[in-house]
Amino acid sequence: MPDVDPNKVASAGIEVLQGAIDKLNALKGQPGADIVGIDAQIEALQDKQDDLRNQALRTIEDSDANKQAIAAMNAAAANLNAEAANIKDVATALTTAAKIVSAATALVTALAPFI
Repeated sequence: MPDVDPNKVASAGIEVLQGAIDKLNALKGQPGADIVGIDAQIEALQDKQDDLRNQALRTIEDSDANKQAIAAMNAAAANLNAEAANIKDVATALTTAAKIVSAATALVTALAPFI
């Protein structure tokens, strides 16, 4: 049994519905056309198109590939947060080290006359 791609089926259905909508729009230009009735049919077909689009989106959202991609993005974001914390820690350590070096320099300068 061949695999069926729900997105291809939905896309084909959307195209068929669009063709019907286009034909109905063309009928509105005919003399004596029931514009209100045609517009109601067009709206019903557009609702069906929206349903198919939503179904296609749900299929994509629920796919394993999408779930794996979201998990990978969440893991990458967590790694970035951890690295940002490490960078902050390194910056704090460097600031502290610079203060110690400055204090040591001031001490050596102060003690220099006694050496």
